[in-house]
Parts: sequence; C-alpha cells; structure tokens
Amino acid sequence: MKTVVISTGFEISELKELMRSLGMDAEKVFVQQREPHPKTFLGTGKIEEVREYLEERPDIEAAVVNGELSSAQMYYLEKKLGVRVYDRIRLILDIFTMNAHSSEAKLQVELAELNYQIPFLREWIHAAKKGEHPGFMAGGEYALDDYYLMIKRRITRIKRELRNIRRDRENKRRDRRKKGYYLVAVAGYTNAGKSSLLNALSGENILVEDRMFSTLSTTTRRIESDEKILITDTVGFIRDLPPWLIEAFRATMEEVFEADAVIILLDASEPLDIMKEKLKASEEIIFPDIEGTPLILALNKMDLIGPEDLKMKKTEMDSGRYRAVLPISATLHENTGTLVEEIEKVLTDRVSLALTLPNSSESESLVSWLYDNAKVLSVERSSVIEVEADCREYLRGKVEKKAAELGGRIRSRTERGGQNL
Repeated sequence: MKTVVISTGFEISELKELMRSLGMDAEKVFVQQREPHPKTFLGTGKIEEVREYLEERPDIEAAVVNGELSSAQMYYLEKKLGVRVYDRIRLILDIFTMNAHSSEAKLQVELAELNYQIPFLREWIHAAKKGEHPGFMAGGEYALDDYYLMIKRRITRIKRELRNIRRDRENKRRDRRKKGYYLVAVAGYTNAGKSSLLNALSGENILVEDRMFSTLSTTTRRIESDEKILITDTVGFIRDLPPWLIEAFRATMEEVFEADAVIILLDASEPLDIMKEKLKASEEIIFPDIEGTPLILALNKMDLIGPEDLKMKKTEMDSGRYRAVLPISATLHENTGTLVEEIEKVLTDRVSLALTLPNSSESESLVSWLYDNAKVLSVERSSVIEVEADCREYLRGKVEKKAAELGGRIRSRTERGGQNL
C-alpha cells in the first residue's frame, strides 16, 4: 500500500518498521516541527500541503501519522485529506491482528481493537447527532448507537473468557511448581530476538521472523540444564503503549509477572540512546508488577558490534537493579551457556531469613505462604511473630516485599550450596 507519512519530528525509523510489517511504503514524509494541535493535529497550512499532494497522487491510499491521534483528530484529518488515516496505535493493532493465530491471541487482539474503537464511535455518534455524516456502517445515528452497545457487551464477554484463561494459566503454573520446575520469562522490546533466545536455551527450532510483534502467544520450553527450568517467550513491548492495550494482553503478561526470574532482552547492535529508551519502555510496563523478582539483562547480538563498543554498552546499561548484565548472541549461541549458569545461580542459591512480623491474621497468611514456598525452621508467637526460614534466593525479594507491606522487619544470611529445599 502506498502512503504518506505525517510526523512532528524527524525520527520515524520505528514507524517505518511498523509500516514494513504491514507492507506499507512511504512515498513522501511531511514533517511539522510543532506541538500537535489538540483538534487537528496539524496546522492548517500543513494540512493543505498534504491535501494538495494527495490530489496529485490518486494512487496513494492512506496517510500514516507518527503519533497517537484522538478520535477528534482522526475524524478531522480523514475528512480534510480524503484518505484513510492511520496512527501509530492503529498500525500496531493491525500487526497484532495479522499475527494473532491462537484463540487466546485472537481474543486479546479483539479486546484491544474494541477498546480502540470506542472513542471513535463516540465521535461518530456526536457527529451524526449534529447532522453530519461520518460514513460509518452507512446506517446513521441509530446503527451507531446499536453498534456501540454491541461492542460494550462483547467486551464484557471477552474479559470473562480471558479471566478463565488467566485462571487456567495460574493452575498450570501451580502444577509446574509442584513438579519442581522453576519458571523463567523472557521479556523485552519487540524484535529484540526473544524467540531466537528461546531456541538457543532450549535446543528447539521455533519459527523466528524478522518483523515486529511476530510473537503474541506464549511459548514455553525446558532449558537445557541439570535443573528443572522452564522458559517462556512473551509478547514484545513498544514505547508509549496506552494502558488499555497493555491490559488487553494481561493474561499473557502474567507469565512475566508471575515468573521466578525474568530475562530482559535488548538489541546491543543499536545505538546506546535507543537501547536506553527501549529498556526504559520495557521497565515501565513490567516493573510495577515484578517488584522483588530477580532480573537478568541480556544484551543480544553481541556478534554485530566491536569489543570496545560492547564493553561500553555493558557498563552504561548496568544500573545496579539487575543480578547480571550479560552480552550474548542468541543466533550464534555465544555466552548462552553463561546465561544459563546465571539463571541457575539466581534460582538455586539459598538465603536464611529471620522475620519479625506484627501479630495479625495477615502475618499468619504470610507464615502459611512460607510453609508452602520455603522451609520454615521456627515460629514463635507473642506480641509479634518471629519466623526463621530457609528459602531460595529468588524468593527473597518477594518475602521482603510482603513483610514490608505488613510493617515487619527482615534480616538475612546468604548461604551457597548445601541441602536442596
């Protein structure tokens, strides 16, 4: 499809990658260096410039805006330009639709699509009530109202189905842990090489595609290790995702939120500022939900850059919040053995904990949790509850978080090796 690109800045490389995934070609780029207008996005002069160009090029079918449009901005631009207008979120949703193959992925994409449509329907209904003809469904005001109600009902049904899927996933995670498996998730920016890493660590040959959001469903395999470790590939991240879009994929994202350890993957061949921006985008999505979970930062595609550049990037990306920062090459299997060793270390190291908790029902719930997930050595109850327990190192952060929420105190002494818990 031939398109024009409209942007308020010169950086459009990511937008072009999104367009490439959909088979779109940019015939011309229009740049306006000003803040987007709240109603029209572009100024009147730039809109006229784009409109005149489109009149001369009837073969161009759409305009792609490098940003997120409000319903009013979208409606206004389509009315003025006379072609279909895509914003960045619309491109992402179309890629999701193209790559959704499992029933779960299709439900998640449909939920995201319906949530995206709602504000636009409100705008179209508003226009219809004013006597304008927004051209939606060719049915007028009543058809729009009926369709709006139908969407709301469908959203309710999809959320119910996804809750059932989340429940099934929770049961599957519980069963895997009962069988002695550790659960590791791979997360990171889209197209960083997560599927390639899954292949490298598991010895599998899962299809790897060089395009954005090629993975929307989770894939779980066993790592080649003496330990019982399962690794799960998840949907990739991208910057500036609206909350409703992240929430649509909550069932899939919980594989990251509930993992025993998380590998965040970055493309080390990219410029440092881009790496930092993409890491920040990934952290903003997952950090609120994985407090206390051990993290490993893997810098992929180390084979594509020189040793000095790699050393500099490793130093720059080490913020102190990761257990390790490891350069790797998933395709060439460079340093993947070291990554497995680090995963094993994170999951199997032990720590002895001494907790002082308020004497309350909530503290008793934490004690019960410790009995299920650790080795409780002693419990003494008085005005407070004193607990001594041994647990795996990867659980330490979760215990600290739970204790802090209760107003308790915790002390620890790390132990290496020894008896399995």
